[in-house]
Amino acid sequence: MKKSLIQLLMVLAVSGLFVVGCKKSDQGPDVQADPPGVTNETTALTYAATIDAFVQNDQVTFVDQAVENSNISTFGKVDSAIIPVRWGRFINPGGITRTVTVTVLPGDTIAVVNVQREVLGNFAILAKSNPTDTVFYLIQKPFHDHTNRNVVFKRAMRTGLFMGRWVPVATSLVDGATVPPDHKISLTRVAVYYPNGDSLVVTHPDTTFLLYRWTRLFVPSRKDVPEFTPGDRVNIQVTVLSKDATGDLVALRYGVNAMHHKRALLDLLSEVNNGDGTYTRVYETSRNPARFLFMHYHTGWFHMGIDAITKETLLENPAPYSASWWGVPYRVF
Repeated sequence: MKKSLIQLLMVLAVSGLFVVGCKKSDQGPDVQADPPGVTNETTALTYAATIDAFVQNDQVTFVDQAVENSNISTFGKVDSAIIPVRWGRFINPGGITRTVTVTVLPGDTIAVVNVQREVLGNFAILAKSNPTDTVFYLIQKPFHDHTNRNVVFKRAMRTGLFMGRWVPVATSLVDGATVPPDHKISLTRVAVYYPNGDSLVVTHPDTTFLLYRWTRLFVPSRKDVPEFTPGDRVNIQVTVLSKDATGDLVALRYGVNAMHHKRALLDLLSEVNNGDGTYTRVYETSRNPARFLFMHYHTGWFHMGIDAITKETLLENPAPYSASWWGVPYRVF
């Protein structure tokens, strides 16, 4: 994290000359009063990080509203204890515990807010015993996932309302995974290819910082939050390291809101047996024009969810749930 953060600080240092003399509305939230509970800069940073549009959206992206097929309804020949029809991930009531840590760096102009969450829920599978069955049954597998993300703030002013003193300028990805001992799959690389031929390649999600291009403090950088226009083709490639010899299921998820979300399976491109009980597999969005994925028409701040689960999570019972998921922040404008 240190190396990536130093690189980000060098970029933000260049933008420091824009801070002096800027109006409050240019730098931070144009608020009339601090929210209840915000009594100093630390509580203001904690509050700002938890209401950040990207932080709020990651739960919408990775949590399902119902057991759905969403491009996961056909598996070809299935030789397992479960023939899944639909599935979904659900968080228990009160199942999210957040831990927020604020670190103001030397110089008192940059702050890093770390947001970690413990997520408890159930992975629900609507299944049948035989291909010809018309009666389905429900399987629920409890899960415990842990997520990590960092949001970077830059000081806008030293007086006035606490909420107006800092402005978010960058974010890491969301790094989520099942906690041990059921942690059997890990995302190791995600590449997002833009329509203009550029790309974003990530191997360390919680130490890759993406700048908010639209802020006053933005300066040009290749590591910006991806921006799309409605209708752009979405093209990604994902690498996983898995302990499941039978394979994995990797999906791309969009989560706009509770009523608008999508889950689409990626295609297996290659597989390598590492000889140590693990397998390296590469997945990508389909090259078949009939299955191309395109950006939605909702504008705002969202996550491109990369969701990987072992096949035994879905196809075997009582095999435990095991998942790895990253959230790539993006903006549609």
